[in-house]
Amino acid sequence: ERLLGQRGVLEVLLRPLLPIAMILILAAMWWNSVAGRQFLPSPLLPAERASEPVLGVTFEYELLYPRANSVGPVVSVAVNGERRQFPLEERVRATVNGVAINAQPGPPGLLVHTIDDSAQLARPGQASPVAALGLGFPSPGSEETLVLPQQGVGLRIIRQDNGTAPAADDSFVVEVIQGDRDEPVQRFTVGRSQVERVATPFGEIPLGFVPMPMMQVQANTSPGLWLVLPAVVLALAGLWGFRRRPAFLLAQSGPWPVDRSVLVIQTDRPDALASVRRRHAEQTAASEEQEQAA
Repeated sequence: ERLLGQRGVLEVLLRPLLPIAMILILAAMWWNSVAGRQFLPSPLLPAERASEPVLGVTFEYELLYPRANSVGPVVSVAVNGERRQFPLEERVRATVNGVAINAQPGPPGLLVHTIDDSAQLARPGQASPVAALGLGFPSPGSEETLVLPQQGVGLRIIRQDNGTAPAADDSFVVEVIQGDRDEPVQRFTVGRSQVERVATPFGEIPLGFVPMPMMQVQANTSPGLWLVLPAVVLALAGLWGFRRRPAFLLAQSGPWPVDRSVLVIQTDRPDALASVRRRHAEQTAASEEQEQAA
């Protein structure tokens, strides 16, 4: 007679899943490095846009005007025909048409616009004036310049560092310079959304100043990312296969001369063999006692 006992057969079959999972993860990393794309433009100014033709992605820092003299900034994302808008929040994470989108407020910025929406603002060297201009100030002390070409007036805007206050609360000093004068004819501070009357040779012009952050945006594709989940599942199954060692025990009994039998045991576990020997010794001793009693 033969008796075969096995333990850990399923675990042994699961162990090869671990190297397969590692291969899948390496394949996903290689696929992303070869076919993945990333678009990381410079921080967007208010009313500015940035595009990437390979990904088909366009970011736009839109300015909505829900009511008079009120600006509602949003981030507009267009990916291969699909368009979505996100309000200006602490952080935006979304997927648009298979492209992962990340956006968050960046360094302080300032939107300058005319109250009557007339095109009177321009950067130095800009051919056509516009009604609104977005300016960025990446560090304290940085400055920007804009002009009112029809009035012969320039505005020099400097970001002030408010010390311990967050960067978003930094204020801006605006200096108004007319014609060829070196000294400003007017100076004021912008710390919140406000309207200021700017002095020009032809009278005062009201301008709106709206502090708002620049927008840091990023788009990327990860074509092999879907392989990570099945790889994790396979890795967990493969690790479960190492929770215990496989073992076997083969017991064979056969006839022995003079009314006896022989028991042959093969196993890869010494403790199991010792247990069988101990039990066999106990049974033998009990049989001898019964024979002596009889």
